[in-house]
Order: sequence, then C-alpha cells, then structure tokens
Amino acid sequence: MIVQPIDIRPSIDGIMDIKNTFKITTINVSRLNTTLKQEQVLNYMKINKISCIIVTETKLQTASAKIIYKEYKDITTLWSCDDDNYFSTGVAIIMNNDYAKYVIKKDIIKGRALKLTLLLKGKIRFTIIAIYNFSNNSYKDEILKFYMKLEEILTAEKKLKAKIVCIGDFNASYDTAIAQQRANRKIFWKDRIFQILKKNVMIDINLIYHDKPLNTWNRSDKKSRIDYIWVTENLVLDTIYASTNKVHIFETDHSAVTVYFQIDDLFHTKQLFKKKKHNNNNLKVDYKKIDSQLWETYAEKIEKLLDKEKDIIDNVEISINNINRIWNTIRDTFKKANNELPKKKGNPNKEVLPKTIKV
Repeated sequence: MIVQPIDIRPSIDGIMDIKNTFKITTINVSRLNTTLKQEQVLNYMKINKISCIIVTETKLQTASAKIIYKEYKDITTLWSCDDDNYFSTGVAIIMNNDYAKYVIKKDIIKGRALKLTLLLKGKIRFTIIAIYNFSNNSYKDEILKFYMKLEEILTAEKKLKAKIVCIGDFNASYDTAIAQQRANRKIFWKDRIFQILKKNVMIDINLIYHDKPLNTWNRSDKKSRIDYIWVTENLVLDTIYASTNKVHIFETDHSAVTVYFQIDDLFHTKQLFKKKKHNNNNLKVDYKKIDSQLWETYAEKIEKLLDKEKDIIDNVEISINNINRIWNTIRDTFKKANNELPKKKGNPNKEVLPKTIKV
C-alpha cells in the first residue's frame, strides 16, 4: 500500500478519535459561572472522549466550584481559585475516574495553578501542571514570583524522575520569543516562562507534530498562540499526536489544545517481576504448524484490518514526528491478525530474543 502525502491541518472541527489513547485537553472557557456552560464543557469532554480536561479562567470562588459536577460519579474535579480576585483567575482539572484513581497528590497555587501527581503501574511518576498565567502585564512582580514557584516545582519533579506535562493558558507567545531570539534580541520578560521550561528539558508538543501550529486565541483585532502543552523529553515518545481545535459547543475566544498518549505506554505498563510471574501463561506462535494456506489467510486478515485503518495511516503529515502514531496502528493490526495463527505454550526459562537475526 502506497502512503499518499496528504497534509492534515493542525486544527480540525473535532478532536480526533484515535483508539486506545489518553487525551489531555486545555481550554480557556472565559468563565464557568453558568449552569449551561458547565454542562456544555462536560458534554464537550464526553463527546470528544477526553480523559482529562484543563479548564482555565473559570472565574469562580471556592464555594461555588466545589458544588459543580458534584452529582457526577464518573469524574473527579479539582479546583484552584482565588476568592479575592476570582474575576480574573481560576484553574480546574476534570478527570475521568478511570485515570483519577492513580492520583496520589495535588498541590495548589491559588487561582493560578494545579499540580496533580499520578503514580502509574511500573512506579512511573506522571505529573500534570495546569496553569493560568496573568493576562495583565502590570502584575510583573506577581508573574515573576509565579515563575519562580513553577521553576521550583519542575526542578523537584525532575529530581523524582517524573514525566511532566505543563499545560494551560500561558498568556505569553513562544512564537514571539523564538522570533526575538533569531533576531538576536532580548526576549520580553514575560516570555521567560519558556526559558524555564526549556531549561528543564521540556518541549512544545505541537511543534513536534506541526511546523506551524495554529493560533489558540482569536479576536477580530488580534491573534496569538498562547495556550500550550509542554512535555518533558522522556514523555515525547509516549505521545501519538497533538492538535488545535475550534470549540463550537460553547462560547470562547480560545481554541482547544490536545495531546494524545498511547494508553499502553503509560497506564498498562507491567513491572518486570509481574511479567516473569506470568511467563508460564504466555502463548507464542507455533511456526512449525503454519502451512502456505494458513499464511495466505493471515495475509488476507492483515490486509482487511489495514484497510479499516487506512484513514489513520494515509491522512497524516508524512514526517518522522508521526511515526509513533502510524507504528501503533500497524502494531495493533498485527496483534489482531496473530489470532489466526496456531499457538504453543512459551518456555519461561528460554531466552526471549534470538541469538542471531537472519536477514
């Protein structure tokens, strides 16, 4: 099958439904103080099968935030509010309970940030830092103090070998900062947040999957990319895709930004001793029992399965950045096709890898 170089825009009308993915999305909702909008945000999360949604600029006080979504038993909500300045602050994390069960700790920077620590199988420390930076630059002292706190958090998490996602409305432009650096000019003081992230070996995930990511904030007189998802370098290979999407279900002047992770890579990782424990139950393909007719059946099965996934394989930017996504699709196809082949019980004491590889 020849893969055609079809270019997908970094923004589409709906968030892509890629199977077996853990999706984290950030949206500035420009207030969450009406029942209608609260329902619309939750509907948006469910329709697009978002596992964890970061909501910024909630403009809520703590008492109000705590009762929102209280009746929903399938999600967990966490809030960061500044009751004295609620009209210009507020961050929330809404997470599906399938993943919230991994949360071991949360920390709050009043009205500006939430840090969520998950302990995944295999003792993987996965940290989400959701932020809503000051939009008003007159708060320079407060902003720089916030940056110092963010740097402290990142440094501490790096020492614990955490995989980190820093996500939200940064109210700063990385594209502008890059342009300033290329022109050998000093970057704007507010853009120092990007220096902090890069110092901690973090990467703008949208730049991994798109040469020119779309703006996330759009007004008639001004446009900019100020909503971001940055991940540590040790997390990049766990990603499948990233996108920017217009939000049609409720009113906001921001777009949604989403990163897609492979579920198996993060949440289904087994510890080594568990793998050894269950080795006796492993079934392997018995190649001695496969004849030419069975190989033909196997090939037909793969062809049919790949045809079903044709859109995912074909309709993607042809670049090395998307290799994870394409490989996961092909890998899963072969796993399904293997059901057609005869099996035998594996020997737990036998070396898994061959001593030589024949070409």
